[in-house]
Amino acid sequence: MISGDIAVTAGEVLLKDCNAAASSPGQVSPGSLGCCPQQDHLWPELTVQQHLEVYAAIRGIRREDAAVAISRIANALDLQKHFKTQARRLSAGQARELCFALSVLGDPVVMLWDEPSVSMDVKGQRRMRKVIQTAMKSKERAAVLVTQYPEEAIAICDRVAILVAGQLRW
Repeated sequence: MISGDIAVTAGEVLLKDCNAAASSPGQVSPGSLGCCPQQDHLWPELTVQQHLEVYAAIRGIRREDAAVAISRIANALDLQKHFKTQARRLSAGQARELCFALSVLGDPVVMLWDEPSVSMDVKGQRRMRKVIQTAMKSKERAAVLVTQYPEEAIAICDRVAILVAGQLRW
């Protein structure tokens, strides 16, 4: 519902004082929301660099600023060595890192991560956690992290809620 993929059944989804559920397309800035869905949605023929450039353009980041933002996130996640690699040639962990990078590109104010560390190796998970911690400390933001790993939630989050069969348990 927050990402707009599912219709809101009750209440509102407010994103920067705009009801995202009731908004016309374009009313909510594309740069306001970063999303890393559970499934990796990548174009198989595009390279890592091309994915980052396309997402920067969609988010409305100026070309000069995009180059800096892409370099920053690529360095933080160690993606620069894969810049010329097509998505279809990435390992599952590398594809996941790219999807995570796309979700934080441009410093969105709201970020949604659904199992972002699945398939990542330990080093990739550490890099991802460091990026999350840095992003969340630097500005006023909101993030929702869905994970099966309690230790990941505790390491990353200020507040943790546990859902069991759709019911809030803790």
